Amino acid sequence: MPDIGVAPRSLRAAAKGTRELADELRTVDPRVADPIARAMPGSGAAKHAAQVGDFWQTRLSENVSSLEDRATKLAEAADTYDGGERAGEADFSGLTPAET
Repeated sequence: MPDIGVAPRSLRAAAKGTRELADELRTVDPRVADPIARAMPGSGAAKHAAQVGDFWQTRLSENVSSLEDRATKLAEAADTYDGGERAGEADFSGLTPAET
């Protein structure tokens, strides 16, 4: 399978994009339904509006955490591949015939 390869710079780019997405999600305010609760205190809609905000806040936090973990693992994979490349080059250095 000679056409398969890993480019550490692509892994790092993916890690960077994943971190940027996590940063963007941190700015989302899922409490858009909170004004309903304040506008209609004591109603069933108010109770459920607050639950919706809580649900989405939890989901956003979980997703941000998952994205941060994925970004870290992508960056670590890039470092691992770079280390393997350097080790492979070192193992084979001096094994080629001397140029004349």
